[in-house]
Amino acid sequence: MLAPLGSLGRARTRQRARRRLLVLALTLPAVAAAVYGAYEAGRAQLELDNGRLRAENGRLEALDRERTQRLVEALARVEVLEARNRELEAELAQRLPNAEIQRLVELLQEKRRAGVPVERLASVLAAISRERDCRPEAEPPRVWVAVPLVRDRRNHVSLADGRITLRLSGEPARDAEGRPQAWYDAAGPVRLDMVSVAGERFEMTGILPLARTVVVAGREYRILVQPDERRGYARLAVESCAWP
Repeated sequence: MLAPLGSLGRARTRQRARRRLLVLALTLPAVAAAVYGAYEAGRAQLELDNGRLRAENGRLEALDRERTQRLVEALARVEVLEARNRELEAELAQRLPNAEIQRLVELLQEKRRAGVPVERLASVLAAISRERDCRPEAEPPRVWVAVPLVRDRRNHVSLADGRITLRLSGEPARDAEGRPQAWYDAAGPVRLDMVSVAGERFEMTGILPLARTVVVAGREYRILVQPDERRGYARLAVESCAWP
């Protein structure tokens, strides 16, 4: 006898269900294995990347420490060099001559270029002493200061027993209306000219008083020119000293 149609359909349905369960049972382990393998691969890659990152961080930290150490060493060297430079500057300042000594060196060099023998320069320096042998010279107490308006007035005097001739000239004084007078302006510049018996010339210009030192015939003459209370004149004071 044949089975009823309904029972046959239910049997087929159960058979298809069993096949699906069987397929699922067979494929599930493969899927699980694949998922697990991907997980492990990802975890391994992550650990590898972390390892590389830690290594790179370690390298950068080591490089940073090295650079910091080099910077500290460089700063220390700079401090040492600066300290040495200060020492050298102080030592150089002690060795170099000051302005007065430098002027003496320049004068010696000028004399050497002019042909003065070293022996003579040395003897002059050796003969110089702190104590000076000086005496006042008996000279005319005053001298006329020449101005352009008055040319026939004697405006020169002889000093040092005729060894030096001194002349003075100046700008004329002016009245309230600006007209020039026949005497010099004691508040204006005065020119001093001197000639020695050897033909040496000395000159200077300035506001009185004027002071000039010259060496003539083996003596040093100190000449001071000051305004005189007598209009048109200047007062002289001369002192001579042994040279050198």
